[in-house]
Amino acid sequence: MVDRDLLFKIAGDFFVLQVSKELGDKGAEALRAAMETAKRLYEYVDPASVSSGIIIIAPLAESVLPAPMASRNVISFENLGGRDIDSLVVQVLSSLGWAISEDKLPDPIPLSRSAVVYQFLAGREAFYANEKEFRVPSREYGEQSWFAVTAFDDLQSALDHYDSKMARRSSCPILCKIWHDAGRRYLRRRPELRMRRSLTHFLKCHLRGSVEVRPEQVMDESRPVDVKVTWFNCNRLGVIEIKWLGQSKKYNGALGTAYSETRAIEGARQLADYLDANRVQAPTHITHGYLVIFDARRRGNVTTDAAVSRDDLFYYEKADIKFSPKYHEERSDFECPRRIFLEPVHL
Repeated sequence: MVDRDLLFKIAGDFFVLQVSKELGDKGAEALRAAMETAKRLYEYVDPASVSSGIIIIAPLAESVLPAPMASRNVISFENLGGRDIDSLVVQVLSSLGWAISEDKLPDPIPLSRSAVVYQFLAGREAFYANEKEFRVPSREYGEQSWFAVTAFDDLQSALDHYDSKMARRSSCPILCKIWHDAGRRYLRRRPELRMRRSLTHFLKCHLRGSVEVRPEQVMDESRPVDVKVTWFNCNRLGVIEIKWLGQSKKYNGALGTAYSETRAIEGARQLADYLDANRVQAPTHITHGYLVIFDARRRGNVTTDAAVSRDDLFYYEKADIKFSPKYHEERSDFECPRRIFLEPVHL
């Protein structure tokens, strides 16, 4: 989990020093104002979703610019939450608040003669002072800002860990009970209950800060989403839909339900519907959807427990699912589906 306050310390050691060399003590003050503005703005706006970029202008003195670069004054960025924004210009005012505009971004270089300018564009962020650029190092996860809330990054990291350390080899004490047999060829009846419980428990233990993880939360009038993650210190929500693939068996050994990749494709469509419904119910929140697929498919599982080769058991290990539509490519709120291959035991 990245602490945004850590960047302020780093900036105090580097950026403030560099900017003050160019613009003096007033430049250092303006830099701090730009950083604080970015931190507050990103509590409500996801910078990676603003396609044409963001600029924050912190003038050395309000009088040095001919007029505010933006069209309306605000004292909070809350009303920007959940909106589709193409570009955003924010000017720090000496009085309380900011002036904002959604017009085309200005050139930061000439502005930096009398202001400290911060720019975020396509995952690249930098400060400008006295026509010089000071790049901010890139973040680990995608096109994200160091000043942004780390909620979705934290969730992605937790899912990575759950996949590799807990689920893949069924080492989770809850998830290990989904299997009908010691070789992990067949699932028990209704394994999704334990899958949801396992993932929910893991996220509760590993997501830090002011966050709540709840199973089976209502998103529309049809049925609940499997897991909902709520961050209370910002306007972020994560919704997780779980699907499983493979062959189940009943307690008496008879074959039960079997699901192929079609089930995962249905899950993607269902998650997209949830996100649309949530946009109506929580319009000021930024919500991301996660499709988690527990893949227990084994080639050769038909009607008997006859020996199956290792190649058959692991046949689907690298079998990517062909989604159509590809919501994760078409929508900014739909994360790339995560397929967790549940490894068998080759007895």
